[in-house]
Amino acid sequence: MRKATNRGYLLSLIAVIAVMICSGAETLSQNRSGSGLENIRWQLVKLNGRGVEARDSEREPYLRLDRATGGIGMSVGCNNIGGEYQLRGRQLKIEPGPMTRMFCEDLNQLEQEYIEAAGQVTGWRVERGRLLLLAGEKVVMELTRSKRRK
Repeated sequence: MRKATNRGYLLSLIAVIAVMICSGAETLSQNRSGSGLENIRWQLVKLNGRGVEARDSEREPYLRLDRATGGIGMSVGCNNIGGEYQLRGRQLKIEPGPMTRMFCEDLNQLEQEYIEAAGQVTGWRVERGRLLLLAGEKVVMELTRSKRRK
């Protein structure tokens, strides 16, 4: 009887250790990649509830958070916009900064709305594979993972 008890104890111990190892591996993976938001090119598909379409396949509206530098890259297809961000759990603060100054008549209004919305972001969540950026509880941007790498 004692042998069966020891075997059951040993199997339980092995199961617990396996779970701990797997959990640890998942945590390390999450720590290496951060929140899963960073170092990904996100394509802007909605801004303040309105659909946004790419001007052409080479100039899609996007947002990218660079984990190594804490910097952002964003554009609606005209000017390149830099800046910084802070990410803590579900809290996200974006501070748009320097930008190129090309005149793109058809995109200037959209660009200003994008910059303003980015500056209002306070948090994020993911729904149905889409990244939602929030100002309080209000969704101000909806993004999908871009097919483009850079």
